Amino acid sequence: MIQRLLMLKDPPRSGRSLTALALTAFLVGAASVACTTHTSAQAGGQLVWGKPADAAALDPTISGTAASWELFDLTYETLVGLGDNLKVVPELAESWQQTSPTTYLFNLRKGVKFSNGRAMTADDVVGSLMRLIDPKLAASWQDQPGIRDVVRTGDEQVKIMLTRPRTSFLTALANMPAAILPMRELDAGTFDPKKEMLGTGPFKVESHVANASWTFVRNPYYWRSGIPKIAKITVRIMPDDAARIAALHDGSIDVTTFENVDSVRLLKNQANIKTVVQATTDYYRLDVNAKSSIFRDNRLRQALALSIDRAKIRDVALAAVGRVSAAVSPAYAGICDPSKVPFATPDLQRARALVAAAGATGKTIQIITSPVTAMSSPIAQVIQRNLQDAGLKVRLVSLDLGTLLSRVYNGKTADFDLSVSWFAGYGDPAMSPARYNPDITNFNKAYTVSDPDLNVLIDQALATAPGAERTKILRSECDRIASDANIIPLVTKDNIIAYRPDRVTPAIDSLEGYALPLRNIAEFGVK
Repeated sequence: MIQRLLMLKDPPRSGRSLTALALTAFLVGAASVACTTHTSAQAGGQLVWGKPADAAALDPTISGTAASWELFDLTYETLVGLGDNLKVVPELAESWQQTSPTTYLFNLRKGVKFSNGRAMTADDVVGSLMRLIDPKLAASWQDQPGIRDVVRTGDEQVKIMLTRPRTSFLTALANMPAAILPMRELDAGTFDPKKEMLGTGPFKVESHVANASWTFVRNPYYWRSGIPKIAKITVRIMPDDAARIAALHDGSIDVTTFENVDSVRLLKNQANIKTVVQATTDYYRLDVNAKSSIFRDNRLRQALALSIDRAKIRDVALAAVGRVSAAVSPAYAGICDPSKVPFATPDLQRARALVAAAGATGKTIQIITSPVTAMSSPIAQVIQRNLQDAGLKVRLVSLDLGTLLSRVYNGKTADFDLSVSWFAGYGDPAMSPARYNPDITNFNKAYTVSDPDLNVLIDQALATAPGAERTKILRSECDRIASDANIIPLVTKDNIIAYRPDRVTPAIDSLEGYALPLRNIAEFGVK
């Protein structure tokens, strides 16, 4: 039976509403949402974005970093997008049908052009998506959509065939690695996606100085009438939090983001600065070396899980920002209750007994943190105290990104005990738990023991339609992941957005799934 999933001729680019979270409400732990409008904003003008990090790579097919995705979102588009509450909405595809459990037909939007003026074709779509499964490219996103083949079935239609049924397919297709590129130019060698950006999105690149700045101007061929509302965006790369705070104060930037929760306190009650805390599906995690550290002993992993006080991490390390999380983020309401998974409640007496039984009392372990994850150090400090109460000695070690990747995430060898990092929760609850299977992800293969029972659950969840049955499977996944205590979910990782309300009328979502806090920047207005 052919299932008509969605048809909409001229949607908002991301289907988003304008929301803001009052700073005062945040400070008392409440979540109040107020609508904002663009009535006082002028068409055109310039916005200056203070961005913490530059893109790590410019080819969307192979780049797996949020810092890159944020810039891609200005210039590239995907067949579908994410709207309110992470619902899939049309973007470059005007409509689609699922004709079998593994086959989708996409009807392409008419009148779409790349920023060089050339019309987008079905061949651009086919070539772009086939890059996801090209083994030579080793695409960062190849495991999520599960594409087997893509073929052109008409001038304005393409067919995508999957390796197996995957109910998260459409959501996975909405992320930046599935962006549509100008394949005619790429194949001709007149466009190199590793060195430049050329897409159908609302902006095009005017100039770029590596690790310093970007300048984006309106794409004159953009298909959405009246969008973007801003004529020009200047992106200043500013890694230092204090520098971005100062730039907000003196007006040299209009908007920025923070990971460090102290920024909310520092910006409290400051004239012409407003702070928004945006919920995400992302969460902090603790990686445990179950292959080449003392945590090979399952008793010590259980002791570790029983020692960690996630509520204290939330309240002390993150100043009450976020929520305690299971392997499926609490942003997906009603699925995994983090208070009910195994080892959810701290039990130091039992933890000390397990440490003693393993002969590890008084042994020294290390927790690795990194400046790349700003809150990893305060989170590790809480865990350090927890583990010391359980009878272990704990040292905190901060590593630069290169050393961190070499010691922890190279997929071949693991030289660490524990490491604080974070997981993207993505746009569908079945997607993030798939990262717990080292046979799929590889980056954690050196320190994660593959759990066959968990892997079966992961496959089942990805193939089961949303509903009671999939929820049951996902809960089993959360329980199994908690029992393994090999990668331990901690607390959610929310976005902190600060802007100048005297100069900007923002469009900010209450929930984000793909690490794009400024997803709707094309809808921002400037005063």
